[in-house]
Formats: sequence, structure tokens, C-alpha cells
Amino acid sequence: MIEKKGVTNIYDAIKELPGVTEAGENFMLANRNVTISLNGKVLSLTSEQMTQFLKSLPASRIDKADVMYSAPAKAHVREALINIRLRKETSNGAPLEGEGVVAYNQQHNAKFGERASILYNKGKFSLDAMFLHSHGKEYQVTEQETHHKLDDGNVYDINNEEKRSVKMFGHDYHVGAEYDFADRLSKI
Repeated sequence: MIEKKGVTNIYDAIKELPGVTEAGENFMLANRNVTISLNGKVLSLTSEQMTQFLKSLPASRIDKADVMYSAPAKAHVREALINIRLRKETSNGAPLEGEGVVAYNQQHNAKFGERASILYNKGKFSLDAMFLHSHGKEYQVTEQETHHKLDDGNVYDINNEEKRSVKMFGHDYHVGAEYDFADRLSKI
């Protein structure tokens, strides 16, 4: 499904799932909040950290997405759940696979991002690593209108508009390693 949509990261791939809507940087499923888990594990990240993390993981790493309107009890979640299963094997059967992406976004000012990820799989051991470097400028506009009524009866309308150009710079990384001790593991 994601091959036809042209998405490059897991965050954008989740937006393409049937029934999923985006409210700010949070996902909704049938007007219910959604928790995102990776390989059956709910991560203890803030919504902002989770958004940044999902935007940094390449969509090519998705093996399967499980959409649950009601999460099972063992997930310890009281809302809808989307479990993203990441591929443990490389797509071509070789033990090592890599990907590099360069992104450019021009809305008002230019923003850039460079991402590299690798996946290593040998037998029961798998290792994945990702690094994202983002930089550029972000243009922000804040408008406020207030209506103040004082005790003496005077009314004052105050309008405020603020325009800012913010220089941004950041590094995000992820390293994960897994070793399967048993042939069959219980999954969500």
C-alpha cells in the first residue's frame, strides 16, 4: 500500500492506513486516541518525541501494521492501538542493507534533512541503526486578538501579530538490537 503512496517514513505511512486521521501530531482512529507500538512494545515517549521518532524511521522497514480499535489487555493501553512490526530481515536476503535519504522542504524558508539507516541480520541476531540530521529555518506567525473590559466600563481591543524566523538544528538517532532465544515468541 505504501509503495503506491510515495511515503518515505513510518509517520506518513501511518496516516495512509484506512480509518486513521491526524489531529495535530496525534493519530485518531474512529475519533479515539491512538497509541503506537513497535514490534508489540509500547514506547515511553512523549507525543512530540514519538512523532519525531516515527518521522525518522524509513517506511521501507515496515513489515506489517496491526490496527486495533480495542487493544488487548496485555498491551496495557485503554485506547486504540496501531502496532508497527518492523522487518528483521533484509529485503534481498543479504545480511546487510542500507538506505540514505536527503530531504528538502521549502514552505517559507528552507529546511533540510539527511537520514541514513542500516539493517543487519544474521541468524537469530538483528541490528538496526538510524541517524537523522535536520537543519534550516522555520517561519512562525502568531496572531492574538483580545478584548479587555475594565471595571470602569472602558473596553480595549488589543491585536498582536508576531513573526519569527527560527533557526533549527538537530540530530536524532536510533539503535536497536534483537536476539531470538526461542523460535516462537508471543506477539500482540
